[in-house]
Amino acid sequence: MMVGWKVSGSLTYSSVGATLRDYTVVIPVDTTAAATDYEQTIGFYQILNQGNGNLTNVPLKPKAPTLSRTDMITFQ
Repeated sequence: MMVGWKVSGSLTYSSVGATLRDYTVVIPVDTTAAATDYEQTIGFYQILNQGNGNLTNVPLKPKAPTLSRTDMITFQ
């Protein structure tokens, strides 16, 4: 799970690096931010359209990013 500031910058590129290394990434959208709504939308778009993309946001697609919310995430 990845959280942080600048969804269109450091969070996007950290998720790209993780998926390139075959990790499945979950990013809760309610724990990220950006300076503007536009920048946040672009960041989410970039995350879902990266190398091994997940354009339909399939939950926990292997080796790909998934956008979620904190109230939908549990650890087992």
